[in-house]
Parts: sequence; structure tokens; C-alpha cells
Amino acid sequence: VKYNLLDKNKSNLYIIVGLPRSSKNTFFKNNYSNCDYLSRDEIRENVFGYKGNMNHEEEVTRIFNDRLNSALNKNLDVFVDNTNVQQKYRNKIINQAKSRKYNIIAFNMKAKYEDVISNANKEGFPISVIESMACRLNEPKYEEGYNEIYEVIPTFTEDKIIHEVR
Repeated sequence: VKYNLLDKNKSNLYIIVGLPRSSKNTFFKNNYSNCDYLSRDEIRENVFGYKGNMNHEEEVTRIFNDRLNSALNKNLDVFVDNTNVQQKYRNKIINQAKSRKYNIIAFNMKAKYEDVISNANKEGFPISVIESMACRLNEPKYEEGYNEIYEVIPTFTEDKIIHEVR
């Protein structure tokens, strides 16, 4: 990916936007594993034993914000791997990074809905959650404060996922 609008003297905050099972985590692992990684699912799993445990969201939010602030204060490149489907939640993250003079980059996962549903069925992930998030999905817009926005189109094969970035 070529970055044209970024200040090379600033650290980068990458925000990925997409439905569950759209290969957000795989995209991170294949392309940005050198960044500080933040994920609400990872916090739920590491602290509460199961990433689907939604019983402690206040604590998950506090831990997430503490980790985000710590990484931003250290000027680390940060990759936020949440679904980030609603602008109101992304705004909080963007504002924290903007106040510290970060470049803000969005990756908008454009997985085919039928692929997302197929992946969910294979993993036993509730389709109702995907349907609910799909109804609330706000695609990222430059007006939110991004320096750059990229579309990521995953192609799912039997043994791997290929990501095309536009």
C-alpha cells in the first residue's frame, strides 16, 4: 500500500472497519503485525476467558482505553481491530489520536455478505449478530478525520485469504 497523504514524521493509527468474520484479524496478521495491536475481543478472551463474553463491557472499555492511551503516549503505530461499524465509536479513537498528531488510516473491509455468513456458519458464530451489525454499519468517511481510507476486498479460498487493497 502506498501512502500519499501521510506525514512521515508522525505515527500511524490504523482503524479497520468490518463485520465479524470478514477477515479483519487475518489482514492485520498478514500486513501490520509490527504494530501495537488493540482488540476488544482479545481483551475479553485474555481477561474474561471468552471473546464472546459481553458481561464485562465497562471493564473491557476501560482496559481498551488504557491500552490505547498508553500506546499513543509512546507514539507507537497502533492497529485497532474491532468491528468499528459505528462512527460514534470510531470518533472517540480518532479524537485521541488526532490530539497526539497521528496519521489516521481506515481499512474498510468489503467482504461479500455471503462469505461473511459462510464463515460465521463454519465457526458457529451467531448470524443474528452479523445481521444486527450490518444494519448499523457506517462506512468510514474522510470527514471523520482520516488521512487515508482504503477498501480491502478479501477473497476466501479453501486454504487461504487474499486481500486486495484499493
